[in-house]
Amino acid sequence: MYYIEASKETPLVSLNSEKGVFLIDGNCVSENPDEFFNNITNWIENYSKNPYKTTTLTIKLGEINISSSKFLLNIIYQLENLDKSGFQVKIRWVYKNGEDGNYELGKDYSEMASVPFDFIETVENFVSNIYLKAIVMTKSTHQILYIILFVLLAILYFIQFSKSGSTENLPTPEKEFSIQPPNEGSLNIAFVNSDTVSKYYEFAKKIQKTLTTKRSEAEGQIKSKYFAYESLVQEFEKASPIMGDREKMEKAQKIRLLEQEIMQVEQQLSEQVSREELELTQSYIVKTNEYMQEIGKTLGYDYVMSYRVGGAMLYANERHDITTEIIKLLNERYESSK
Repeated sequence: MYYIEASKETPLVSLNSEKGVFLIDGNCVSENPDEFFNNITNWIENYSKNPYKTTTLTIKLGEINISSSKFLLNIIYQLENLDKSGFQVKIRWVYKNGEDGNYELGKDYSEMASVPFDFIETVENFVSNIYLKAIVMTKSTHQILYIILFVLLAILYFIQFSKSGSTENLPTPEKEFSIQPPNEGSLNIAFVNSDTVSKYYEFAKKIQKTLTTKRSEAEGQIKSKYFAYESLVQEFEKASPIMGDREKMEKAQKIRLLEQEIMQVEQQLSEQVSREELELTQSYIVKTNEYMQEIGKTLGYDYVMSYRVGGAMLYANERHDITTEIIKLLNERYESSK
């Protein structure tokens, strides 16, 4: 274990050889950083002789000068060599979005070295942004489903629906409808309003509800850990004036490790939710396509197109609108598959 407390000019450094968890956190503005960074590079050189199976370096910079940036790049190159030796290595670059130029510096480093980089906003930014995600979640989920429906409905062939007359308003599933045979010998085309289908299609509503629940669960886990972190920081700030140097160092290290844990959990949950969303979306696409193919086998339109405000189709005569019929048949097929 290698540990150095932060100062105004040098960062906190925590290097845990037993777990392969490294942290560099703070300012790097010393005019003579040679000794400071040489001690770190020497330690990493010895660590590389018998490293842990995975090594993760989290870098969370404040200010940094040119001299220190060169030494920091050397540390990254050391880990790159470890990565090339067959050990798993990852750099986690933590930055404050829009508040400093450290994101660009991290991007430059990631292009200079072959070791994988993960770019992560600070925990504080993540927790505040998660509320915004919750607010826009429903809208964004609808948009995803709209796109899926557009792709599915645009490729359908041999679907037979007909709707007599015209309506002034968008159709709703409650309206009665009748299917009439298309005109023989002519090209028969119909369309559906994908916004309305997404709103009333039970399978789409189920997917949306499931995704909302999964995001809420992930949000809850992150918030609980962040509140524990915040409480620990507040306690430390209150008690630090009466603490000895050793106790301060131990408490500060505990806070940094908890912060690392929060970032790791955030990444794991983000990857997990993204993976589950992809699986649900793929299931939705496959199943809905199956339903539409089964429906289409017994009907006879040449094309059924998808319409939505702002979409590719700029105009369609309402007498060709079969949205209500599509919704009813999709829901019937979905219910029968349960």
